[in-house]
Amino acid sequence: DPGLATELTLVRETIPGSTGDPTASKSTRMSLGEVTRLVAGRGRVIVTGPPGAGKTFTLIQIAELLLKDASAPIPVLVSLPGWASRGCDFQAYVEQQLRDRGISETAFSKLRTVGRIALLLNGWNEIPESFGASKATGQLQDFSLNNAATPLIVSTRTTTLAPPLSRPIVIRVHPLSREQKLRIIERSGFSDPSKLFLALERIPTLATVTETPLFLAAIVELARRGVEDLPASRFAILDRKSTRLNSSHLG
Repeated sequence: DPGLATELTLVRETIPGSTGDPTASKSTRMSLGEVTRLVAGRGRVIVTGPPGAGKTFTLIQIAELLLKDASAPIPVLVSLPGWASRGCDFQAYVEQQLRDRGISETAFSKLRTVGRIALLLNGWNEIPESFGASKATGQLQDFSLNNAATPLIVSTRTTTLAPPLSRPIVIRVHPLSREQKLRIIERSGFSDPSKLFLALERIPTLATVTETPLFLAAIVELARRGVEDLPASRFAILDRKSTRLNSSHLG
């Protein structure tokens, strides 16, 4: 339901040296629409953030905005770990995914040449080591260099090996604010949403953990199931959620 979606806080980070000043570094908040326009303008974008921050959700929202604009490139969401699991050439993998949906290699080539396809590449950090970091870097770098008209946006956690995009725009997904958390809880169907919100805020560790959408969603689910003694650590939240789900399945 688009009406229940919350726009996350996206911040563009200027890397020292990218503007000619080796020490300059600044951050600029951007709307989802502004980031989408960067992608549509044949940009090379990296969306980064901690686990569960909403990187994949952000890619999906960008895809939805691109689809609403007839002049924008057509978004194609690609799973990078899915590509690595096949062990094949990157372009061949994308072509196969599109061919399964009725788009030929010739059509894909024409769309790439005129910048009518945008590739949204999800999960750079999830590419398994068995695939080979140098292999993944080399293939994606080659595709990027040989397809200058194709917008590319890559989601990843912060890693020692960054996605091999030339002069990328780095967008960081920031933690949820108190206002965003309250808004999400208010939209979750509780008769008294402030009760859960105040319960989270009373425990400093739980307040911090639920700044991540993944863990806030898990807490909301536990609260819906009647759990009153809420876990406060990431591991405990996921463990309790898994236990409750398994119990409900057995029941």
